[in-house]
Amino acid sequence: PIGSNEADIVWEWHFWDHLVQDINPSLDNYGIINENPQLLNINCEGSPGSGGGNVGIRDWNHCNSISYNTILDQIVISSRHMNEFYVIDHSTSIIEASSHSGGNSGLGGDFLYRWGNPQNYNRGNSENQILSAQHGVNWIQEGFPGAGNFIIFNNKHENNSSAVLEIVPPIQSNGLYEISGSEPFAPESYFWIYQSNFYSGFQSGAFRLENGNTLITSTNDSSVFEVNMDGEVEWSYEGDLKTARAIKYPLDYLSVSIPGDLNSDGIINILDVIQLINIVLSNTFQAGGDINNDEVINILDVVLL
Repeated sequence: PIGSNEADIVWEWHFWDHLVQDINPSLDNYGIINENPQLLNINCEGSPGSGGGNVGIRDWNHCNSISYNTILDQIVISSRHMNEFYVIDHSTSIIEASSHSGGNSGLGGDFLYRWGNPQNYNRGNSENQILSAQHGVNWIQEGFPGAGNFIIFNNKHENNSSAVLEIVPPIQSNGLYEISGSEPFAPESYFWIYQSNFYSGFQSGAFRLENGNTLITSTNDSSVFEVNMDGEVEWSYEGDLKTARAIKYPLDYLSVSIPGDLNSDGIINILDVIQLINIVLSNTFQAGGDINNDEVINILDVVLL
């Protein structure tokens, strides 16, 4: 019944299972920080500038967004207080997700990739930190310009100004991310940036659109705007709006296709029958004409229509 809580947890992952520390050698998670970029240093303090009075045990990571890649079966998580984001393997079982092996990656629930603040794993310093209090990390969808790259709203980019960044990850054909020797995860910097007269110290986000433009929400400014790759604003809205992230839907998003409506005029009549007969005679395949879903278009579909 609606309202009951009878759902089963089918998969879960915890930061707690993927920690490293170099303080107490008697503990199982003891190790050298810069030799374990796949683990989170439990003594990492985060950034006071990004978390204010909440930094610490009460709000240690402050994860503010999560996105799932159906092709890679991976998840990306943004941590505001750590000023970086993490990619983990979703193909694992619950047991594997709590370990350091298993799944498509063979790494269990350890980080496959992290980016934004390499000093967190002792492979850089404050000069190498690019992300600060960021929000809304997500993969650019397949078929969109920049597909497979990450796009993110960097709230405190520099000089009281926010920015939207596109990052090209060093992903390999096997779904793993390349990292060399004692170097941090590449790239050293972003591939694309949009920075102008907008700033939001909290929330906000950005999404790449199919036409190559980027839809940006600047929550503190109560604005949503769309920019092209040259940084030109093509559409904007400002008003009584305090939304974390806006998404743009195509005009036909809620359109419901009618099975058998081959000419897409909203009704089924003799014109659709004629078109289906022509499909049969031409010996071609059109998904909308497979009325009985047997993966063959023939007289049986015509009769059913």
